[in-house]
Amino acid sequence: RADAVLATGFPAGGDFSRGALAGFVGKIRDYKKVRLLGSAALSLAYVACGRVDAYEERGIRSWDIAAGAALVLAAGGRIELRRLEKLNSYSVFASNGRLQG
Repeated sequence: RADAVLATGFPAGGDFSRGALAGFVGKIRDYKKVRLLGSAALSLAYVACGRVDAYEERGIRSWDIAAGAALVLAAGGRIELRRLEKLNSYSVFASNGRLQG
C-alpha cells in the first residue's frame, strides 16, 4: 500500500465525529496518495482503468456503486461489499486485484 493511490469519499449523512474521522485517517495513512473525486462511480471507473489502485468508502448507497463495480469486475479487479444496517448502504473496497481491504 505504500506505493498505492486510494480514491475515497465522504457519503452524505456520514459520521463526522472525532472518533470516526480519526478512524478514517488511520485507514488512509498507509497509502502513498489519497484522492477524493466526489463520485463513487468515477472513482470505481478509475480503479477499473488503472488511474488509482483502490477505492474505499463506508456508508455508500448501492446505486452509487453498481455501474462502477461492474467496470472493476470486468477489468479483472475485485470488489468487497459489506451490507450495513441502513437500507441500501454498504461498505465497499475495490482494487486492481493486487490489494485487499
